[in-house]
Amino acid sequence: MDRPRSAPQNNAQSDSIVTALLFIQAHVIAGIEVCKCVTPEVLDSKVERLVVMIYEENVGIL
Repeated sequence: MDRPRSAPQNNAQSDSIVTALLFIQAHVIAGIEVCKCVTPEVLDSKVERLVVMIYEENVGIL
């Protein structure tokens, strides 16, 4: 079992909320191993995808 020695921190509260949503989504879809892929480096592209998903769910396809 590999345990991380530190947890990444978000500077902005909105980033923390989005990161939590991405962790939940990754865990539901593919399990705990995919959660390791949610890093600060990929956060911007994942946020864009998440916003589009939320928009399309509430308003309709772009």
